[in-house]
Amino acid sequence: SRWSTSPPPAPGPPQSPATGLWTIVSGAAYCETTASPTTPGSPVLGIPDLCVHDGIGNHGNNERCTIRTNAAINASAMSFQTESYWDYLTIGTTRYSGTNAPYNVTMAAGSTMTWYSDGSVNNAGFNICATPFTVTSGSQYCEYSNYGYCVTDGAGAHGNNERCTIRAEQSLYATATYFNTEANYDWITIGSRRWSGSTGPVIIAMAAGETMTWYSDGSVTIGGFVFCA
Repeated sequence: SRWSTSPPPAPGPPQSPATGLWTIVSGAAYCETTASPTTPGSPVLGIPDLCVHDGIGNHGNNERCTIRTNAAINASAMSFQTESYWDYLTIGTTRYSGTNAPYNVTMAAGSTMTWYSDGSVNNAGFNICATPFTVTSGSQYCEYSNYGYCVTDGAGAHGNNERCTIRAEQSLYATATYFNTEANYDWITIGSRRWSGSTGPVIIAMAAGETMTWYSDGSVTIGGFVFCA
């Protein structure tokens, strides 16, 4: 045999950074990181430290924690229920409380989120996840769906002369769950590869920081696209 030992293992799927996407700076007794959902059919499966939450069951009284992002992300609540006004999550200068949850909130690398609960009333708490894409330009043409795990041209047919750029915030695989564009004239581009017509990207590796672009020409508007991490 050519192998003196067992052959090297096949490459696995992209992994998030060794440090994870979140760091609990203080209050680790009250907040913890977790992987993304592992339920079959979830848009993202089991990425380490993609999410941060207050723990299983209802949160407690007098909780305090500070969480730092280790990469530029969009933060969205997968679940959120706190006592209105009295128990809250703060990102930047914005306070979220009750059922007013953060959704696709841009956070720069190194920025922080804080959690505060007062001395009474315990509700379900929160689970905040880092969404894997950022629309860096053309947000009037491309938008988030499925808690930011997917990006789409929007409901109905796309428009003419649309341009947008989407950046992967972590290593991921991109797959079109819906794709219907004018063949040869409206397309999605990742790196040097271009998709048009009814065949979209399927399990295409994107490195952190890599971009995807959407282009439509000046005529013919049809279904558009949805692609997910």
